[in-house]
Amino acid sequence: MLGVVPFIHPYHARQDGYRDYWRFSQDGLKVLCNRFQEMELFKIGRYFRALMSFLPFLWRFKKILERTAYILDRIFIKDSRNTTAGYIIFAKK
Repeated sequence: MLGVVPFIHPYHARQDGYRDYWRFSQDGLKVLCNRFQEMELFKIGRYFRALMSFLPFLWRFKKILERTAYILDRIFIKDSRNTTAGYIIFAKK
């Protein structure tokens, strides 16, 4: 199975406590795909890439903005677990 899901709101579950199973977070996707033998999960961007989703009036400059967001994410965001624009899922039965 190949899937792509949006996930723009920051991940807010605690590492030592509850998990976030009710949205398409990493935790939720693992639960939804638990019947598959193999599953790989890839993030689509980080904070600045997710921020672009809230600026639709700037989509004329999409190519420039995507490159800029990629560079800014690499420079400023070290822990990408909290915010991403979405996930790509590869799962195999």
